[in-house]
Amino acid sequence: MITCGVELESLIGRKFSIGSARFLGIERCEPCSHLASTVCTRVLPHLVPTGLREAFLVSGSLQTGLEIRPD
Repeated sequence: MITCGVELESLIGRKFSIGSARFLGIERCEPCSHLASTVCTRVLPHLVPTGLREAFLVSGSLQTGLEIRPD
């Protein structure tokens, strides 16, 4: 999932919702150079600074434009 304007590190250790899905932020997730190399080597710079590993707590539907809502 791609986010914009969200401080992902602020979600580490916190529950949050996107649409009807609920998550728990686990840890930082650095961009994967292996993934970038399988798609296109020019992809990696666009994946920085960092991502977020999360655990699904409740599955739900996701779509473009939904807000991330901390619980």
